Amino acid sequence: MPPCSLPWWDNLAPLVATRYDKVNLLQVFGPQGGLIVTYLLLALAMLAVLWWEKRFFARQAGASQLAKESA
Repeated sequence: MPPCSLPWWDNLAPLVATRYDKVNLLQVFGPQGGLIVTYLLLALAMLAVLWWEKRFFARQAGASQLAKESA
């Protein structure tokens, strides 16, 4: 087995990726609508990254604060 192979992914991938129709945003929403939807999805992804970063650093700060208090 290759070192980067994940056994659970081999079972999950066909369910997630192969049985669905492809979606072309330009055909569904038109040129301007496809662009707007793309930007909205990019903004949503950026907000998710910022939320995750805030959550990560808050947890990290809390752990360092706890370590300082116990010392």
